[in-house]
Amino acid sequence: VKIAEKHKHEDLAKMYFAYAEYNDALYIAGCEYEMSAEYTEIKTQHENMKERLKEAEEATKKLKSERNKTARAAQEFKDMRYHVSTLSNRIASHSRQQDDLALHQSNFLLSALKYYAKGIEHSLADDTRALVRFISLWFQNESNPKAQNGVTSLLPKFPAYKLVSLYHQLVSRLGTGTQAF
Repeated sequence: VKIAEKHKHEDLAKMYFAYAEYNDALYIAGCEYEMSAEYTEIKTQHENMKERLKEAEEATKKLKSERNKTARAAQEFKDMRYHVSTLSNRIASHSRQQDDLALHQSNFLLSALKYYAKGIEHSLADDTRALVRFISLWFQNESNPKAQNGVTSLLPKFPAYKLVSLYHQLVSRLGTGTQAF
């Protein structure tokens, strides 16, 4: 019975480590994307659209008082309102995409932490690589309250003996003065 129980724990640990590595890979890919020239360009375009929207809104205000004077002024006002509406929709779309990316990044990080922790909890073998990655993700995201709360809830489930090999890393963080640790 004990051998079957050991195999069950190891199988669970392997599954959790696979999930952790998958989410970790997605998290890393998202971080790399956020650092890419493509993402920087998209953010710059987003800011430029916001500036153009402000300018178009100001022009619309000026045209509003003149719209009743001539047919051309009325058409310019109508065109400018359409332009403002189009820009507003594009900005809203870009904002949703940025929010979605941030949400996905957060979810990938939290899932990686969770599954590394579950794998470490269930593993009976040497899981130093997974433990080091868990600690690395934790320390790299020490300013992220969600990650810190996640780690705080996960650490009590760790068998204490598994943290001994990284004791020097953990102790060195005690004197850093960071609020998160």
